[in-house]
Amino acid sequence: MNADSYLHANDVSRLLYDDDEVGLFPMAHGKQCSFAFAGMFDSVFGSPVTVLQNGLLAQTVIIAEGCAPETYMLVSDCEAEQAIRLSASQDRPTDLDIASSPKLIGELISPKGELDIVAETSIDKLAQNAMNMGIAVDAFEFSAPLEVQPGSVDTIDLACGCRYFFPDSSGSRGQ
Repeated sequence: MNADSYLHANDVSRLLYDDDEVGLFPMAHGKQCSFAFAGMFDSVFGSPVTVLQNGLLAQTVIIAEGCAPETYMLVSDCEAEQAIRLSASQDRPTDLDIASSPKLIGELISPKGELDIVAETSIDKLAQNAMNMGIAVDAFEFSAPLEVQPGSVDTIDLACGCRYFFPDSSGSRGQ
């Protein structure tokens, strides 16, 4: 092996994403609004959207970067044309808050955690209960796409699940 065949850190970083910081692979879309290879380093993946017993929609998003992957959950209300993102918060100490451990939203949601996402039929009440329990909540309107990850050009269509499961809802018109 000659000296020219060794990659330097800057070379590796340059190869991980293109000039537009979109990632090496284009974001792939699958069944029921699932997605893969999103984010700057193609490390964000979304599960298929699921209909909850209360009529809301849920999708788990996984950010698989480094040794400490994170997850968050998107919960959508097709009639209100709103969605919330629930994520593990640094303000709420759990067994998983060790720096090198993953931050998993599933640990905070029933049956493992306190938040019962199907108990409330209103996205506003669900958001309020989550905040009262120390879970980080961000609210979004369907009118704008949601960045998969801060700084990423890849976006999630919040109305996708509404078009799939509730095509006659006001939220199905989304983006």
